[in-house]
This record gives sequence, C-alpha cells and structure tokens, in this order.
Amino acid sequence: MPLPADTTSVTIRLGTADFHVLKELYLDDVYGFATAALTGLRPPVATVVDLGANIGLTVRLWSRLFLPRAIVAVEPDADNLALCARNAASTATTHLKLVKCFVGDTSGVAGIDRRLGTWAYRMAGPVAHLESVSVRTLPDILLEAGLGSQAIDLLKCDIEGAEAMVFRGGPEWLSRVRAVLAEVHDPYTVQALVGDVQASGGHWDATVSGPTVLLVRR
Repeated sequence: MPLPADTTSVTIRLGTADFHVLKELYLDDVYGFATAALTGLRPPVATVVDLGANIGLTVRLWSRLFLPRAIVAVEPDADNLALCARNAASTATTHLKLVKCFVGDTSGVAGIDRRLGTWAYRMAGPVAHLESVSVRTLPDILLEAGLGSQAIDLLKCDIEGAEAMVFRGGPEWLSRVRAVLAEVHDPYTVQALVGDVQASGGHWDATVSGPTVLLVRR
C-alpha cells in the first residue's frame, strides 16, 4: 500500500548511513509487504515497541500509519537517539518514550560495536575500549515506559543479531504481543525466529520478505 504523505522534513547526517536508512524505508519501502496486514488489524494498532529505532524514521512511519497512543523507541546510541527524538517530534503520538539501551534476555552491561556504521551498531562483550551501554530485558523496558503488563500491538525488531537471544525459546512476554516485524541476522534464521515465536503459544501467520518476517497472532 502507498505510504501516507509526510510533508514534515527529516534530519539526517552527512557522511553517515542515515541516507541509506531513509532510502530503505521510504524509497525501497522495505516494510511495504507488511503494512497492509498491520493497518488491517482490528482493533487497530495502539501500542508500538520499536527495538532498534535508530534515527526515528520508523517511529515516524508507525505514527503516520497507525496514529498509536504510545510508541516506545529503544536505541543504544546516544547520538542516534537524540536524532530520533528530533525526527519524531512532529508525530501525532500522544506518548513517545525514548529508552537508551540494548535489549537482551538478561539485564547487564555490554559494549557497543560501531564498526559497521550508524545503522548497524551491535552489542559486544564488555571491552575496555568500547563504550558501555546498559542491557535490559523487554519486560524491564516496558515497565520503565509505563506500559506495565499492557498488550503490545506491534513489536518491531532490528537489533543486529541480538534478536537470537531475545526470542530464543519463545519467552513468556510474547503472549502480550499481537504482531512481530523483525529483521533476522546470521547465524540466526527466519525459520528459527518463526519457531521461537510459535513456541510461545497461540497461532501465528508468517509472511517473509528476504531477511524480514511479519508474524501476526490469529
């Protein structure tokens, strides 16, 4: 489906991967295969958790598509998160919570590996020369965001490989999620992600486009 009009300017940084993020999302429409199914959810999407929010372009997209009442944007890098706040400032979302952390299966601290550029910051083990960033579980993030035990209508996940630990074994919190939109990174596979989500219980419909999968609970 065509993207809704967005007449408000966005801010990107020269000499970074920001333009590639913009191109992938708005010109290549990388999530286009999923938007019809997501906009057709009834009741409509009201709560979004964006893991790997980067510079906030996906936050703007969810706001335009769904007019949700709450978006939680999670990003480990302070500069990316500051730009996310700026790019999301024009959204109509009534509640936007920005959280600076990695997401993992246990809480702790990790290094941030920036070698692949601004659109692919990765979690690394604690290393002396790397900046340390807190790691939080998804339930802890939701508590901090004031969502408590509320249902999550859309969980978007693009966290550069950490999805393997986050979804492994079908964690209990998946019972609160209606739809998962995730990009999968080697060595984890789309098939493994689908299996882990289905292990959480319920019936899920899966649609795959390359390394990205949409899972919707029936």
